Amino acid sequence: MKAPKFQNHAPTEPARKTTVSAAAWALLGLALLVHIFLLCRLHQDWWFEDDTMHVFFVTQHDRPWTYFFDRETMHAFSFGRTVTPMLTLTFWVDWVLAPLSPAFAYGHSLLVQMIAAALLLAVLARFTSEGAALAATVLWLFLPSSISVFEFLATRHYVEGLIFSLLAVLAALRGVEARDRWRELGWAALAALAYLAAACAKEVFVASALWLLFWLFAAARRFAGAAVMAAAGAAYFGYRLWAVGLMGQGFDSSWGFADRYHLFLERFPYMLTGNNGGYAVLALAAAIVILAAVNGRVRWAHAAFWLTSLLIALASVFPVTEHLTYGFRKLGTWYRVIFVVNTLLAALAAWAAARTSWRWPGWALAALAAASIGVGGWRAAGNWDASKALYRADAEFYIANPDKLLYTVLPAPWFMLGVHRLYGDGNPWHYLHWRATEGEVDNRYRQWEVVWRRGEDGVYRPDPELYDRIRRNVEAGVVPLHK
Repeated sequence: MKAPKFQNHAPTEPARKTTVSAAAWALLGLALLVHIFLLCRLHQDWWFEDDTMHVFFVTQHDRPWTYFFDRETMHAFSFGRTVTPMLTLTFWVDWVLAPLSPAFAYGHSLLVQMIAAALLLAVLARFTSEGAALAATVLWLFLPSSISVFEFLATRHYVEGLIFSLLAVLAALRGVEARDRWRELGWAALAALAYLAAACAKEVFVASALWLLFWLFAAARRFAGAAVMAAAGAAYFGYRLWAVGLMGQGFDSSWGFADRYHLFLERFPYMLTGNNGGYAVLALAAAIVILAAVNGRVRWAHAAFWLTSLLIALASVFPVTEHLTYGFRKLGTWYRVIFVVNTLLAALAAWAAARTSWRWPGWALAALAAASIGVGGWRAAGNWDASKALYRADAEFYIANPDKLLYTVLPAPWFMLGVHRLYGDGNPWHYLHWRATEGEVDNRYRQWEVVWRRGEDGVYRPDPELYDRIRRNVEAGVVPLHK
């Protein structure tokens, strides 16, 4: 049996074809319709977890330029931990155009999702075959990590950061293809601006996007463009030092996970697809890449590029990998951590699979990935629907019953704080959460004779026994208060 032959295109050598066929766009549109209306169904969702506090923040800070250039405002939003002014801006846009409208906010997210998918297809098609680019983009849509950033309004900035990164790549490609130095510099400047927008959206793009853009110019010996990108990286570094310092607050605690980081790597294949099928998917993808390397169809520069890209992406998310490592089976909010890593893996799989003259390795990988990701994505979307329903139920009961003390066990109790601030209408505080402080209990407990809570059947009922247990647990320092 003869070994399969591979094409020899570098990840930095754009394919000659720069347009995507109408058929490919139509298939992507069909996948988006399935994703939007059958899987995620965002058009019927309500606020969730961080959303209410973010909305309230922009109602109190309605000058968008301060999100970028006023450190007091930036620290008030992120507690000095991160530099994500684009996240604040995206909630401000929702507030200005449609105040307190979850439907509009999710419509905004759907638009962002569609733009990101279209740009990903357009970029991947420059480096690989159209079929591989389409398959990778569609499968990327259904990854649990992708669903996590589509479902959660408070993580919309991950998708917006990807959009700006992809726009930067397209501008960089134009710069690489420019016929004179001035056009190269012009396109490089546009790429730099898009990169800075991506970096201000989410820190995971700071190093990953910069490395990719710098490589595109440097590999093509367009050193003027590479210098522009290096200058953009230096500019962001100075901006971050001014805003929150090098690491931001709370980073030191993440080093305690370093000696257990192997747990994250061991469980990562599961995180890729949301089930154990991820191990088989990664194994087959690795086999395709190794086969290409053994046959001499992958240069060392190619291998160095992809390996460095993945290492940079993994290093960028290291501070928060502990949260995902221990809750990886829940397919919940922390799956956002590996969004960029999984996006890179989808691109790598498309690039490698399309370079074999034998079709079966690519088809086998696509079929295996589709089956595993389909199951994981469906389960992830179902978990999101169930979780959002609990948050909405507590919020609606709270808003409709200002004369009742609600006890909530939601994992993110600050959600109810945001609900009260947005919808309280001057009513007194009338909720307790599972980790309320003694002061909160004292201030809210004695005003009512009973506490209400949601039963397993979804019906809210008074619970006299819980009312007394909360007081005893507060005095004994027991958390959660209902145990």
